[in-house]
Amino acid sequence: MQTCEICGRSVEKLRTIKINSTILKVCNNCMKFGKEIIEKRSISVEKRVKTYDIEIPEIVENYGDIIRKARERMGMTREQLAKILKEKESVIARIENYEMVPDDKLARKLEKVLKIKLFTYSNE
Repeated sequence: MQTCEICGRSVEKLRTIKINSTILKVCNNCMKFGKEIIEKRSISVEKRVKTYDIEIPEIVENYGDIIRKARERMGMTREQLAKILKEKESVIARIENYEMVPDDKLARKLEKVLKIKLFTYSNE
């Protein structure tokens, strides 16, 4: 048996109420003096996470030579290639001289225009 914290009556089951900022365990008769608090039980749930093998593209090491040779094979100057790609000629020069690595978007444009492969795929 448990004792009501308001009236002192012994009962089998107590309820939890809140009066102002005080939380009390009370009998059914004394519940009217406060607002009932329903205690929630936490349940732990194991979440399963799917993992995937993802191939991440990486630019090839000799990208500058590949771009330069393909451009020359097609008979284009850096200026002409830059105009097609809507880039500055200096960007093409910096890429061919390994002073700059093209971002993915530019590398894809270079692949398409020059008909070359600049990416290699490897797993993480």
